[in-house]
Amino acid sequence: MLNTLFGRISLAVLIIFITLSALLVSAIDDSARALETEAVQKLHMDLAANIVKDKPLWLEEGKDASAIEDAFSAMMMVGPILELYIVAPDGELLNYSDPDGKVVRKRIDMAPVAYFLKDRSMLPILGDDPRSPVARKIFSVAPIYHPDVTATDPGSASPVAYMYIIIGGQQYDSVMSMLRTSRFGRLGLSTIAVGAVFLILVMLLLFFLLTRPIRRLSSGLAEFRGHQYMQLPASLPPGQAGGRDELNQLTLTINDMADRIVSQFNEMIHNRNLRQELITHISHDLRTPLTSIRGYLESWQISQGHQSDDQARRCVEIALRNCDQLEQMVEELFEFSRLESNEIKPEFESFPLRELVEDIIQKFDIKAQHKNLQLICNCPDNQPNIRADIGHINRVFSNLLDNAIRHSKPGEKIVISLQVESDDTGIVVKIEDTGSGIPEAEIPFLFEPYFRASNGDRHYTKGTGLGLAITRRLLALQNADITVESREGAGTVFSFTLLTARDRDRE
Repeated sequence: MLNTLFGRISLAVLIIFITLSALLVSAIDDSARALETEAVQKLHMDLAANIVKDKPLWLEEGKDASAIEDAFSAMMMVGPILELYIVAPDGELLNYSDPDGKVVRKRIDMAPVAYFLKDRSMLPILGDDPRSPVARKIFSVAPIYHPDVTATDPGSASPVAYMYIIIGGQQYDSVMSMLRTSRFGRLGLSTIAVGAVFLILVMLLLFFLLTRPIRRLSSGLAEFRGHQYMQLPASLPPGQAGGRDELNQLTLTINDMADRIVSQFNEMIHNRNLRQELITHISHDLRTPLTSIRGYLESWQISQGHQSDDQARRCVEIALRNCDQLEQMVEELFEFSRLESNEIKPEFESFPLRELVEDIIQKFDIKAQHKNLQLICNCPDNQPNIRADIGHINRVFSNLLDNAIRHSKPGEKIVISLQVESDDTGIVVKIEDTGSGIPEAEIPFLFEPYFRASNGDRHYTKGTGLGLAITRRLLALQNADITVESREGAGTVFSFTLLTARDRDRE
């Protein structure tokens, strides 16, 4: 149990409770002792005055030894709580009863005596104990006057001595010490025992409720670990949005962390699968031209001297075309790798986008006519220049047009439109075809490396499937993002916005 947070907190609180209970019992005992001392002194406050009044202790020639002895005997009958002393005005002990020889002081401090006789409102007042070199105890004191001083006017002369009574002698101290120890033990043990039982019950319930969210978090994280961090655990508490307590914030943070871990794991698995698929397809696509090249070269080598020049030339031309295709694939792979590693940096320049688009249309016009497709440029005049990498933009349009021509059927049209935004900050580019379109469920994966739509031409082997992935990354270098709208069987529209030169200069 001590290995759990609940057990450690419970033990710590129990130790603190026992310590505080002991201090509390000690404080209560000290307070009770002070109250007892004050009460005892107040009860015996006039004891010395009454003894002096009832028994004259001084004769004309000096102290009355028999009267003092009678007073000592009377006090002994009362009990060991009282100790009588006759003290001179300077504090010297003149007479006392000490059969055991325990008196160690021959003189006491008279300042407490004077304070007691002057003001007795602030009790207890402690005076020197003649039977201890350091102890101070409560006392009762009264002045003793010469016999010729009348009782009605004691202030007319100075006292010749003082009756000094220590209240609570050594025997009393010994007995009280034993009783206090016993009482303290009983009180302390009973208080601690009762309090501990009550505290343990309350503490167990309280800590059970306080640590329940932590236990749920621990259980949820254990389940999360059991799922190899790939599936969100059902036992993980959701937390409350907007809650400010630390446990709720911790819960929200852990949930967010778990979501990100699962998302990153899924993305990592997805990327790994794509990478494996990419390697598989690339290996297959590279093997196709290599096999063709090898086949035609072997045919030319075997038939050398037995075939006409036209046949030999045809074998070499086909082998060269396959070499060109292989070179294009390798270049796309290198380009994609450099884009992924951020090795390609754009070189911005200002140029008219309309002129570039017209040049690209002319480049693809023969290919479009061969397939009986119509290329339409919807590009108004007097458009502002854009500031971008002209080579990258050329490659973007080439990839998108080649993709549109490949997926369009004879007789259809492809429209390229350039529309300036109302604030002249950018030019919106749209490339629209009426081809086969893309299934809606596959649109989110369209720009993934080597992704091919399920309704695409499976016999097309000239590309690597990296064209759209390269396009998106090239546009990202121009601070542009490409979007796609498509409906299966109705066509596709690719859109992106290029910043004008004026807006680019303000960045």
